[in-house]
Amino acid sequence: MRISSHISVLAIATLTALAACTKADLSADAVSLKESTGGVQFTPAKYVTKADDGSSRAEFTGSSFGAYAWATSREGYFMENLDIIKKVILHDNVAWSPRDTTVYWPSTGTVDFICYYPRVVDEGYLYIDPSTIRYTNFDVTSKKTGIPGSYDGQVDLMYASKAVGYSFIPDQAEEAGYTSVPTIFNHALAKVGIKAAQTYSLKSERGADGKNYTTRWEVTVTSAQFVGAATNGSATFTLEKQPIINGLLAWARPTKFKMAGNVPTDFRVWTVGSRKFDEPLPVPEGGLRLDILSRNEQGYVTGGFQDIMPDTYMIPQLLDSGVQQLKLGITIKTFRSCEGGPEEPMGTERINRTIDLRIKDSVEAWQINQHTIYYIMVSPAYGDGNGGNGTGDPLRPDYPVDPTDPDMGGGYVTFDPTMEDYIPAVIGI
Repeated sequence: MRISSHISVLAIATLTALAACTKADLSADAVSLKESTGGVQFTPAKYVTKADDGSSRAEFTGSSFGAYAWATSREGYFMENLDIIKKVILHDNVAWSPRDTTVYWPSTGTVDFICYYPRVVDEGYLYIDPSTIRYTNFDVTSKKTGIPGSYDGQVDLMYASKAVGYSFIPDQAEEAGYTSVPTIFNHALAKVGIKAAQTYSLKSERGADGKNYTTRWEVTVTSAQFVGAATNGSATFTLEKQPIINGLLAWARPTKFKMAGNVPTDFRVWTVGSRKFDEPLPVPEGGLRLDILSRNEQGYVTGGFQDIMPDTYMIPQLLDSGVQQLKLGITIKTFRSCEGGPEEPMGTERINRTIDLRIKDSVEAWQINQHTIYYIMVSPAYGDGNGGNGTGDPLRPDYPVDPTDPDMGGGYVTFDPTMEDYIPAVIGI
């Protein structure tokens, strides 16, 4: 989308489910665990991120998680917010089990389990009962500086599908390939990243004098500010009544209604709070010099994108025009040379632009368990390098821009000379 006569910024969002399917990935070590002590053990994993193709499966990598459990044979909790860690048990087996104690299976009845990450002791934003997981006024900046891009300690909230009706030898777990209670995590937040690249670097042409002239551009991001997105919010996940698949019961995610184009749509989002991002993103001293977009022989993009805002956990939220925005300060330096001789600077432009992160009919929300990446394509002159066509997806292999020989048709400075005739004068006597 063209922003001005000086710079083109095209924002494209790629939405990828962080954990979209129901098939779990278990490492070889996890699958080989034995129920040798009679103690309750867990097999934690995250869902695959693509539909059953096995290409992006991920084992749980946290150091611990929390667990609640209820047994049919007794009242109250069977486990009340126990800290589950990976530890050595009998015969040097490694298992995920309670940190400070061993919890043994009851002699009769079954047990239901709800696990979550990270374990909460006294922060107060999480409530769990047998049919509800509720986050209240959680702030994605509460564990960090408040600046997207400064990520130390930012929390990835995850909740596991409820494991229903398990006993010492859970047949449904063994049939699904588990040897302990399956703990299959889902992401409760959204994730958003913003990347940028320069679409082309130079243009060489033969002048009327027969000499070869080259124009080269350098684009630098001098400032960036991420504003308007809610940093805090609340959400309630309620237990689905059915179906129970391999002993696991899913959670219904909260939704909000919005028209997407002419289509009424329910988006999986939280109820947002009042606090908003309004801080500068970290930009290196001297600015971030953008790389040139590169492609392989097949035309696929292979590099050039740099992080303006690295992937950041966000409150899932509906997007509104003029609310969630990226503000950029950019300088464009132009150089010209003749016949490979020394370059001469032709001037520096300083541009401030605001990019709306809602893309109508394409990105209407940052949803629960989704990863949104914005690709910003910066063209250093009015011509977009596409011959003035202004259509197509720059990430596709058939997009015709050559970074070192762009088609600048429509981007040249040309003249349309005309002449006004003399205006006859009437002289009175």
